[in-house]
Amino acid sequence: MSDAERKRLRWIPVTERLPDIERPKSDGVECIVMCSTGIVTAMRYTENRYAKTEKGRRPRWEWNWRITTWEVTHWMSLSDVIAAASAPAPSEDDAQQPRDGEEVTP
Repeated sequence: MSDAERKRLRWIPVTERLPDIERPKSDGVECIVMCSTGIVTAMRYTENRYAKTEKGRRPRWEWNWRITTWEVTHWMSLSDVIAAASAPAPSEDDAQQPRDGEEVTP
């Protein structure tokens, strides 16, 4: 795994930053989160632009389409985790194969 991949897949503290909600057409950002209780689960960071009150329009964490009361401490983007898991890992055989014109020494 490259340094760029490690940086992208690290746990991000909510005190450092929160997920970016893409506007104007977004249902939120799917994330893997860690809560203060030690629970690790999938949640959505979203907002309701059409709520009647300012409090209702604030961005928030949702679990199973409901506002959660769990304190989220860290998060990482679910799409980044899926992309990293889907990427083929280099095999040991590929690394040991000689290139054209390269000699192999035992």
